[in-house]
Amino acid sequence: MLKYVIIGAGGTGGIIGFHMAKVAKDVTLIARGKHLDGIRKAGLKIEMPYCGEQETVKIKAASMEEYDEKADVIFVCVKNYSLRDIVPFIKRIAHEKTIVIPILNVYGTGGRMQKELPCISVLDGCIYVSAYIKEPGVILREGKMCRIFFGERENDLGCIELELEEGESDSIRTMIGPGDRESDSIRTMIGPGVRESRIRLREIRDIEKTVESDLKDSGIEGILSEDIRKDAMQKFSYVSPIGVAGLYFDGTAGDFRNEGPQQEFFKALVNEIADLAGAMGISFEEDLVEVNLKILKSLAPEATTSMQRDVKEGKASEADGLVFEVIRLAEEYGVDVPCYRKAAEKISRLI
Repeated sequence: MLKYVIIGAGGTGGIIGFHMAKVAKDVTLIARGKHLDGIRKAGLKIEMPYCGEQETVKIKAASMEEYDEKADVIFVCVKNYSLRDIVPFIKRIAHEKTIVIPILNVYGTGGRMQKELPCISVLDGCIYVSAYIKEPGVILREGKMCRIFFGERENDLGCIELELEEGESDSIRTMIGPGDRESDSIRTMIGPGVRESRIRLREIRDIEKTVESDLKDSGIEGILSEDIRKDAMQKFSYVSPIGVAGLYFDGTAGDFRNEGPQQEFFKALVNEIADLAGAMGISFEEDLVEVNLKILKSLAPEATTSMQRDVKEGKASEADGLVFEVIRLAEEYGVDVPCYRKAAEKISRLI
């Protein structure tokens, strides 16, 4: 049985941990403060107003300072601005075969984390779930959907073709840090020798398949992605526009799923992400606007975004990754994003 650690026990990590603990997976939530105290005292409670139910599960929980075991799989479920703070902790609890799966709102997180963790295998991932901490030890879930995509970043990590010994297949791909294409970097990541690299890649694939199976056993729609770059961008085409539009209008899911100027602005933001994705070489078979409107319709009409709530409460927000990063990428790839620029002007005054 794999040993899972979930860093962050909010709406994302808490929901993943809740489902895995229900079926007795070896999972520990890393939390802090009153939320950690609440989970330890009474378990992790999930309220589901969309179906009128609530449920509590006992789950192992610890602070980063307290946790002293080694993890096989680490789900990273913190806000983008907290990533640097958890890097030393990941280094301390990882072993040579650990895989890290970031589940964040901001596109490209795995590649950035790989630079900070060159000797650990960092994949990429995204989740479709709407939930947040209502009070210590309690998470409010706003919809039934819970779907996780995860996998290797073939294009972003770099694919290194290495000659194998006579009689073996032509080449293998080796996971290394982005941009690290020299032999020294390969040795840092996988150790000397092509045979070792092939063994390591097989180990990663085996762990990935077990994670997918464990998620499905837990009642989570876990999907081992064949193209995580595409799947993560599709998720970003929802979470960024709804975060931006939600903060710009101070609107709810109900506001954006009804026809009107708010929905039109949301749709324009989605189309700008689609244009950016196309410039980055990512194409979609489905209409992203229609896909994302369906997601909105699956949520409680009063649902809001985490960025809205954070800004209202005077907390740090993910505006840099969800708003300004889009503008930076648009400039890099030569894409016009007028609605993002308009929203950024207002949001920069709010944060």
